[in-house]
Amino acid sequence: MPPPAATDTRSAVLAAAARLFDARGFAAVSISDLTAASGVSNGSIYHHFGSKDGVLAEVVAGALEGYQRGLLDALAQHDGDAEGGVRAAVAHELAWFEAHPREARLVLAHRDAVAATGRLRAPNRAALAAARAWLDGALGAHADADLFHALVLAPAREIGALWVAKRVKRRPSTFAPALGDAAWAALQATAPTQ
Repeated sequence: MPPPAATDTRSAVLAAAARLFDARGFAAVSISDLTAASGVSNGSIYHHFGSKDGVLAEVVAGALEGYQRGLLDALAQHDGDAEGGVRAAVAHELAWFEAHPREARLVLAHRDAVAATGRLRAPNRAALAAARAWLDGALGAHADADLFHALVLAPAREIGALWVAKRVKRRPSTFAPALGDAAWAALQATAPTQ
């Protein structure tokens, strides 16, 4: 049987790592556990990722990049429509937690550690630039990326985090209408009067 292609190897390791890190915790998973769960040799893991920390960085970065693509797609569907974009951003945030609870838990637990490695710098810059471009087009002079994050994304992220921690029973998407209303009202309240 021929050896697996590099993308197959990477995919197998990342899928096994996400399962194991979520189920057992990062510290409790060894390279041997990853090789057993993925069917990939430890040499291949070191070759592709450098270390167990490198595997975690790729799991978290991949989850965040998927989240960011979805957010930017949601905003792009509301080009020039600030209210529609705000509501779509809230709905996307909540839906992402529902669709990706394992990845969400890993991002919540390890984002800061992975960010410290610099692995998230380039994708975060690109996503932030695209989001700022949408904000400038939709809100013009009233665009403020920090307020957008605090008033639109952060409340939805908190509900999602509580849901993946099993501290909220209702599915996150059920909060989309109320959080969308609140986010839009909050942004309007922060706009300077003319």
